[in-house]
Amino acid sequence: MTIEEYENTKNELINNLESELERLADAANVSYDSEEDIENIIDKAECDLELINSQIYDVKNALSELRKMRNTRIEE
Repeated sequence: MTIEEYENTKNELINNLESELERLADAANVSYDSEEDIENIIDKAECDLELINSQIYDVKNALSELRKMRNTRIEE
């Protein structure tokens, strides 16, 4: 992975994460009229959280790959 590819991927992940966090914040600031509305938003928020966790996992993997690349170069 080149530095440019890494930066592009990182920026995309950050933008996705920010978008998901904004959706969660928006959902928390809405007045809900029924129990069904509340259940629906909880379901959506749980999906958003799963997406955020997935993105965090992707960032951790990318960081691990970068460390491996660095260590390989140091050993050479």
